[in-house]
Amino acid sequence: MQFGTVEKTKLQPVMLGCIADDYTGATDLAGLLAHSGVSVSLRMGLPVGDPVQAECAAFEVIALKIRTVAAKDDVTEALAALKWL
Repeated sequence: MQFGTVEKTKLQPVMLGCIADDYTGATDLAGLLAHSGVSVSLRMGLPVGDPVQAECAAFEVIALKIRTVAAKDDVTEALAALKWL
């Protein structure tokens, strides 16, 4: 999901990466960033594929559903999202 008016490009550096533990917080943050006029990409769930080849916005928000899962599982998924960023 792409928000904002700034065009994204394949090798644009990510200036800010955020990993949210629920969809609500992620959409709130993405909306605030988009309202500021910056290029933001909201990714629902763990991104797949090679991040080098992905079209990235200056601000990447990854929304995970990990708030209510076992600690071992949420840490694993959050670290995978961090590795993608």
